[in-house]
Amino acid sequence: MDYDALIQKLGTFGPYQKRLLMIVFFPIIFNSFGAPVSNFILGEHLHRCKIPDLENDSYAVQGQHHKDLINLTIPVKLDGSYDECNIIVNGTLETCSEWVYDYSVFTRTVNSQFNLVCDNTYLHSLSVSAYFFGYVLATVTLCPLGDVIGRRKMVVIASTVEFLANIIMPFSYNVYMFIVLRFLDGAAALVYNQGAFIIVILLSGSIYHRYLI
Repeated sequence: MDYDALIQKLGTFGPYQKRLLMIVFFPIIFNSFGAPVSNFILGEHLHRCKIPDLENDSYAVQGQHHKDLINLTIPVKLDGSYDECNIIVNGTLETCSEWVYDYSVFTRTVNSQFNLVCDNTYLHSLSVSAYFFGYVLATVTLCPLGDVIGRRKMVVIASTVEFLANIIMPFSYNVYMFIVLRFLDGAAALVYNQGAFIIVILLSGSIYHRYLI
């Protein structure tokens, strides 16, 4: 008996296949947020250098005295905006190591938490790309591995890794930890999506494939 005939005998899209579809589809809803969420957790703030020895400095101007201090210490660029990476100290232009951020759009992001600005801008780009690097690794190595150890095992492992990565990610103590977790999140997401899709397709009748795809 060939495979299609066996599926026809067991049921092409009965209660079992419907339950299976609902079970594996539910995590995919959350997987779909993996890539676009970068626009929020890695959103770019307007920023400038922090005024030295001013503990309550903020990007928003607090008053005339605060505005005068900003104008004395922060260089102005040709377009009228404040320099984001340099500060004037005792009449000398220096590169700053502390920044204040505009929180009018984003209250807190990975950029502001780990200061991914100026010389560290490349870490921002790497943080965004890490998720898609995980996709590439999964496509080349992990997804084909499902044919060896079984797709159900791969789906269970991928969902576990993805769950743990997303739980731990908000508690990252440095940007490198965040990048590794985003990488694992991307790899696990693709493995789960492909594995779950193939399982549902293989256990359903061929006449329903056009609807499932």
